[in-house]
Amino acid sequence: MKRFPIVIKPIDGKHVMNVNRQELQTYIDSIEGKRELIIGTSTEARTLLQNRYMHLIFGKIADYVGEPLEKIKCMFKIDIGMYDVFEYNGKQQLIYHETRSLSKKDFGELTEHLIAYAANLGINVPSPEEFYTMLDNSKKEIDFEKLY
Repeated sequence: MKRFPIVIKPIDGKHVMNVNRQELQTYIDSIEGKRELIIGTSTEARTLLQNRYMHLIFGKIADYVGEPLEKIKCMFKIDIGMYDVFEYNGKQQLIYHETRSLSKKDFGELTEHLIAYAANLGINVPSPEEFYTMLDNSKKEIDFEKLY
């Protein structure tokens, strides 16, 4: 699906669209088939840094329990209900929800659950602030095992 971003900003209590009408018309004319205008709010997607932090925690859990990282991710998603169930060839199947479409806020909440998950296993992980500070203070990869 093609997208044409239109920014709507509140100005003096009213929401105003900032769009070049000719560019919009050209875009609409370029779409084949059914045309649909969807207006919604946008959220900032989770960052790669947030994702890197989450994988650090998954890795620490995987090392602690002796299971592959991907298995730990699946187990965590099952524990918090981040999956759908469907039937295929007479068997129940799971599809795990991906995190790449989560907002920064939702991903942050998910990370808090993961921190608690690790803490319940007795695993000490750096806080997000400690993690970001360590990365800011170093341009090289950090061996977190030596730090904790």
